[in-house]
Amino acid sequence: MANTLYIVAGLSDADMIWLLSTGSLKRLRGGERPIQAGKPVGDLFFVTQGSLAVVLPDGTQVATLEEGAVFGEMSFIESRPPSATVRAEGKGEILAIPRDRILERFEQEPRFAARFYRALALFLSERLRETTATANAPRDADADAQAAAGGERFRRALQMLRGKA
Repeated sequence: MANTLYIVAGLSDADMIWLLSTGSLKRLRGGERPIQAGKPVGDLFFVTQGSLAVVLPDGTQVATLEEGAVFGEMSFIESRPPSATVRAEGKGEILAIPRDRILERFEQEPRFAARFYRALALFLSERLRETTATANAPRDADADAQAAAGGERFRRALQMLRGKA
């Protein structure tokens, strides 16, 4: 989960408020598929509760997404259908933010776009490093601290969204 929170850590409070107010919480039932391989994706998602499996068309599970995880980011960047399905492993909840609304915001506020894409680039870079790293490679303490800060901001944002702050 830690590397997915680079996105949250790289955004301002105003950015987070905008994302939360633009997105909608969606409850998921076990087996429900917010993303289906080969079908267009219109949202960027954050997991807010539960866990989801990332499954290739041949049935191979390649990842598990838990609270704070971002998904749909590859289709967001490339505007191409996803190569994997994302399936709820049980009851869960996601925050869905419409892609077209994010792109509109980029046009209105280029600094938001710069922060967003920088945060997304850091997230993808860290994911690639994790994928290619050897088992004995040391972790980056600064990166871990940034991810931890992002995690705390994400949890506070969820509390605000749910009216508990």
